[in-house]
Amino acid sequence: MRNIVFLNLIQNNTNSQIHLMNGKSLSTMIQDFTSTLPDVEKIIPIALDIEQLKMFYSSKDPEDYVILSENRQDLLLQAMDQAAAGYDQCIYFFGDTPLLDIDLFNKMYAKHLKYYADYSFADGFPGGLAAEIINPHTLNELNKLITECSDPIKRESLFSWIQKDINSFDIETEISEVDLRLNRISLAADNKINLMQLQAFIKAGIIRARDFMDHHNKLESFTRTAPNYYQIQISAACPQSCSYCPYPEMNTDHLTDSRQMAPEKVIELALAIEAYTPDAVVSLSLWGEPSLYTNIYELLEHLLENTELSFVIETSGVGWTDLDDAGIQKIISSQRIEWIFSLDTLNPELYRRLRDKGQAEALSTAEYFLKLNPSHTWIQAIRMKENEDDLEQFYRHWKEKTDNVIIQKYDHFSKSLPEKKITDLSPLKRFPCWHLKREMSIQLDGNVLLCCEDLKQEATLGNCFTDKLEKIWEAGDSRFSEHLDEKYCGICEHCDEYYSFNF
Repeated sequence: MRNIVFLNLIQNNTNSQIHLMNGKSLSTMIQDFTSTLPDVEKIIPIALDIEQLKMFYSSKDPEDYVILSENRQDLLLQAMDQAAAGYDQCIYFFGDTPLLDIDLFNKMYAKHLKYYADYSFADGFPGGLAAEIINPHTLNELNKLITECSDPIKRESLFSWIQKDINSFDIETEISEVDLRLNRISLAADNKINLMQLQAFIKAGIIRARDFMDHHNKLESFTRTAPNYYQIQISAACPQSCSYCPYPEMNTDHLTDSRQMAPEKVIELALAIEAYTPDAVVSLSLWGEPSLYTNIYELLEHLLENTELSFVIETSGVGWTDLDDAGIQKIISSQRIEWIFSLDTLNPELYRRLRDKGQAEALSTAEYFLKLNPSHTWIQAIRMKENEDDLEQFYRHWKEKTDNVIIQKYDHFSKSLPEKKITDLSPLKRFPCWHLKREMSIQLDGNVLLCCEDLKQEATLGNCFTDKLEKIWEAGDSRFSEHLDEKYCGICEHCDEYYSFNF
């Protein structure tokens, strides 16, 4: 048997030389795993440049390697197909996953050979525990099938190729005893947040697939590491009084309220967020309408120029001006901003009842953004009793224009609003809140709420302009611990958002 290993180094591997366990670096742990794989004759690291190789191999460069000219899936497939010729099996994994489990791999490999599989993978385990196995002939068939794919390489790329013609391949799946997909645990060191989670599991001695099965009931206690998603209110004003939104009652002057977070404060906060969690996503739409922020385009330009953060703008579509300006078009077209247009219905009369005036402007603006930045513009509707009959027409209309259509569940804000949802989507068994685990909600004055559901500000965790973000985040640990103990107090008691998940 002659096997070849493909080691993907194109992800962020700046953490390769960090010591993680028993004095061993991440790179050493992965190379140790590679050395235990059966019948390996060649190891091919795949990178986008020489620097990625040097970051992983600190002592000497590998004898064989592949440098891709672009981060494209078709280039990866072509390179693997070409290098795999003459080998019996290919083993594929990423160079930032130090907890790859050789026992799990050996089980997969035995089944792969026994049943003459074309492709083998693990399902239900945390990401980063299992390598993938693919037959070179299968790679060759995929290369014929996928002649062009400019999409960037992702962790699930190999499986997505198989899915193109899944019935043509014999697939073996190693299924986890306990399905941990809902936990969304990544054991890759590709960013600070995942690295912190990885270190927490290592410190607890949970490092093998068996460990994760044996301790599945307490894994959540290691996953609240740092915020992944920040919601910031930059403007108090909103041009509409939506019937299903609590903000008009929270701020009865919302139509004329000129308060906003000072631009220097927004920049200061963004820089603090980047220093703490550089891979986080920042929404500028906690409450209020971002389009009504004074010099919103100038603010966005400063944020894009001075940080590497990604942003979300959730908008009514009302109030966006000067759209013919070339500089503004450049901002709208940014690949680091996701634009979400809350439109809810196509019916003019229903729109007025749900959202107030402004439908024509909102529709026109949404269409314009879709043309300028189609992959990063989203059309959204809240599903509720009032628009249920209209929703299919809404969905079909926008689906013809874009795949980026969001149908969001109705939120009664812990029973602060009337119940308008059509169906109950909540899990049979409650689990700790996603929002408590990964989000931070920041008001105009810098006060940080327990979460965006806290309309009465019953639990303020600190102020981002006077307290360090780390300290503020730690202030939420006690409430998350209550969730771990299945205690849901205060606004958490009646919350129906705990299972929803933001960017």
